[in-house]
Amino acid sequence: MTIKKVSFIFIPIIMTIFMVVIGILTRNSYINDVDVNKYFNDKELNYTISKYEEDITKVFTKFESLKNLDELEKESPIIVKAKVDSKSPRIRYYLTTLTTVKVLNVYKGKISNDFISVFEPIDIIDAVDSAGTVNSVDGYNWMDKEKEYILFLRPLKDSHYSDDSVVYLPTTTVLSKYQIDESKVSLLDEDKMLNGSLKYADIKNQEVVLYEDQYVDKFNNFKRDVLNKYN
Repeated sequence: MTIKKVSFIFIPIIMTIFMVVIGILTRNSYINDVDVNKYFNDKELNYTISKYEEDITKVFTKFESLKNLDELEKESPIIVKAKVDSKSPRIRYYLTTLTTVKVLNVYKGKISNDFISVFEPIDIIDAVDSAGTVNSVDGYNWMDKEKEYILFLRPLKDSHYSDDSVVYLPTTTVLSKYQIDESKVSLLDEDKMLNGSLKYADIKNQEVVLYEDQYVDKFNNFKRDVLNKYN
């Protein structure tokens, strides 16, 4: 067999192997990049709050319109106590993170599994080309894997996001997630919030990120009432 014929046979094989290897490496890189767990301790992450670009009432109840816990309960088909499943990845989607939580108690509605998937309205943008920016809708912050929470949720028919037939959304962006502890949300500096000088590390321990007195008081009052009833 001539060298020319050998080359003709082996070059396509080598190219095929090369493309398979590249595909595997790309796939692994993609999986690692979409899991937000890898970013939580990044001190260089910037932080910004955004408003929902479309009509927010198509997805969430406006937290500004809720007056008390009774109204939040009526808007929430599902109320549970839950904790983040630390073994599962937390997958980034546009303006959201899909987080798996273990259900510890069900107070309202029906849950078919011990683990459910919840879309949290927070994401990381520009994480590849720069330090990255945490982009939070209305000041929502990720659930801490060390904490337990009372969650007010709405079911959403699953479109292959998980192994379950449904995933879940918070009823509101700000008033649907409460750490089970005695902490209170504090008022953050409005100028720093609006001029983009905050790092996520500065606020990562905040339950929600708020810079207006009326909403800080509202959240803390709701949390008091929620924990008095459900904890």
